[in-house]
Amino acid sequence: LRLLAKSGQTVPPDFLPLLLDLGKRERDLRSAILPILGNRGHWLTNQNSNWKYAIDTVNLDPNPIELQEIWMTGTRTERAAALTKWRQIQPIESCLAVAASWKQDKADDRLAWLEILQTNLSLADEEFLEIALFDRSEPVRHLAADLLRQLPSRYRQRLTELASKCLTIKEKKNNKYQIEINLSPIHDKEWQAAGVSNNMKPESKLLQVISAADLDIWMGDIDRLINAAMIIPYEKEIVITGLVKAACSQRRTDWIEALLNRAYPLLGINQIQQLVGSFAGDNSEFLTNFFTNIFTPNESIDNLDVSLHVITNCFHISTNRYCEWSPEISNLAIQHFDRYIQKLIVGSNSYYYQQQNLANLYSRFLDISVIPEIEQMQSKLSLENFTYSYFLDLMKFRRDMRSTFNTA
Repeated sequence: LRLLAKSGQTVPPDFLPLLLDLGKRERDLRSAILPILGNRGHWLTNQNSNWKYAIDTVNLDPNPIELQEIWMTGTRTERAAALTKWRQIQPIESCLAVAASWKQDKADDRLAWLEILQTNLSLADEEFLEIALFDRSEPVRHLAADLLRQLPSRYRQRLTELASKCLTIKEKKNNKYQIEINLSPIHDKEWQAAGVSNNMKPESKLLQVISAADLDIWMGDIDRLINAAMIIPYEKEIVITGLVKAACSQRRTDWIEALLNRAYPLLGINQIQQLVGSFAGDNSEFLTNFFTNIFTPNESIDNLDVSLHVITNCFHISTNRYCEWSPEISNLAIQHFDRYIQKLIVGSNSYYYQQQNLANLYSRFLDISVIPEIEQMQSKLSLENFTYSYFLDLMKFRRDMRSTFNTA
């Protein structure tokens, strides 16, 4: 779909119904489908209610008066589409409109409106977000807190003050830090005034404080601070999770890089994905080195599996090239994949499934320049399996498809 759009072409008419049905089922594909529908496709979306998603997304005229009218009188889907466009051209007015209908809207709707307000987020939204912070719906409160964390807001200032009370950082003689946590100095009224529910468990309160507090309260060398957080006796996972949230919200490149380098053993794939996606500016050199480092030659099968999933799920975010990695990373990845295949137990229940599943994932991302290397690996492989044949078929299909579009 992306190659089709890049070449300035549209979908042949016979394929339009199938493609529109696919967009109904696969929400993530809609942004790639809509640009290549053409005039015939846009006309067709009006003929079937199942394709309404394309009408709402494509046909709205970014006219503030019309968008406001749709927001006032439309269906939930129409209101969401109108608010999305309205937020892009008049962020303050659209936020005021959300605030005006807030009490009458259902919890699911309120959550949906907040998600849309992430676009063009600014301090002009703070007053409304403070109201949402005390909403009766827990998911709404959590999302409001997430948005306020991204701003130099009063909420962040309040949580920074609380963090200063419950966190103590000491420098020891061995050039290391010791982090101590004690929530007892904070009274119930302080929690409540800060927008933190007294009904929360202590670990939840700690997570909310650390994730919202300004990272500058962590005085000292960042690498050593993260090393100290990694050995806190009981709350290390909470502290690291909070630091990940704070680094992503505040777009702190120094903390993002340090967390990826130092806290990698404790990070889940989703956390790594969040960190990689939160870089401000071009950090391609750091990320290439980071992804290179996780492909170490002597790993257990479990670590190989984790690294494969990390590279598959995270690298495209850093490069904005979802379909293709760089040739350098592609070469490292197929070597890593080969080590993983060699370590799998032949004949196990998951053997063929794991091979085919990983080959299918890899074939979507690898640079097609590595096809000769994969062919060479296939010729040397002593195990009886179908992995590289299947792998090569998919890679060659991608090569031929790209060649077709390049010569169209």
